[in-house]
Amino acid sequence: MMYYRKNSTIGVFTAMITAVLFLSVIHVNAQQKTEICNKNILAEVGNGYHYELWTAGGGDVCMTVMGEDAKFKVTWKNINNMVARIGLKYDETKTADQLGTFTADYTFKKSGVTGMSFIGVYGWMVNPLVEYYIVEDWGKSRPGYSKKSTVTIDGAQYDIMTDTRKNKPSIKGNATFTQWWSVRKTRRQSGHISVSQHFDAWKKVGAQLGGLYEVKLKAEGYKSSGTVEFTEAKVELNKQDKPTNVSFVPEILREQHAPLTNRNYPGKILLIALNGTVIKSMQWNGSEPPVIATDNLVPGVYFIQSCRDGNPPVIKPLHIK
Repeated sequence: MMYYRKNSTIGVFTAMITAVLFLSVIHVNAQQKTEICNKNILAEVGNGYHYELWTAGGGDVCMTVMGEDAKFKVTWKNINNMVARIGLKYDETKTADQLGTFTADYTFKKSGVTGMSFIGVYGWMVNPLVEYYIVEDWGKSRPGYSKKSTVTIDGAQYDIMTDTRKNKPSIKGNATFTQWWSVRKTRRQSGHISVSQHFDAWKKVGAQLGGLYEVKLKAEGYKSSGTVEFTEAKVELNKQDKPTNVSFVPEILREQHAPLTNRNYPGKILLIALNGTVIKSMQWNGSEPPVIATDNLVPGVYFIQSCRDGNPPVIKPLHIK
């Protein structure tokens, strides 16, 4: 497969600009159309979104930011590689799980697309450095990286794929990093994406997802030409409600046994993933605190819910390192 990169974000600060990649930072008023051509740029749209345009290796590209939600249009001709995207940007200090639940809704139209293109949700995470894709539509051919599994999300099947990029451009300069992909079995040009469900699915097959840099709708072209216009486009964060009646437990390492409760009475316990999926359910007789082996669990945050008849449930977060 081709070697290509998609990001203009070597940082917001000029101290991080390299001689290879020039980055501009500007501010755009909401509801005002702005056109950018043939330059690498990071900008605040002014309505809660940021946009980025990155291009490398020749050809022409123009991105029009509509100034309304995450709507944009991009036209490229004989491009070597370009990425245009709009969405939510973060400071890399929190994981996606810590921030909340991400979703995206979109409608786009495309015309004259030749060669390779990928359209969907895109972003980066750090510590470790990860580039990720949720591909809803593509051009000449469907991505075909190393397949890990197939999942059903939003009523459709996606193949989960992964790849390793060595000494390639990234938001941290040239680096070695992992890519994670969710690629629809059948393409579409309109729909809802439960972004956080893809993050959860990747973690179940071994992905390590650190501090979040962005969640954006994007169009990418590689050795191609074409036009893509997002006529409806939103990326949203639903912040996690703080659980009630919560007590905290220490972090534990995998392969340790975690006490699920220290209450010595009969009852029921549930081990719950952050997306609400019940991982384990069991009854205990109250003679001693039940424990669970964690060696078969993906590192991350879970919730333990214990309940005694006639009493409200007690919920504990469990962080497995």
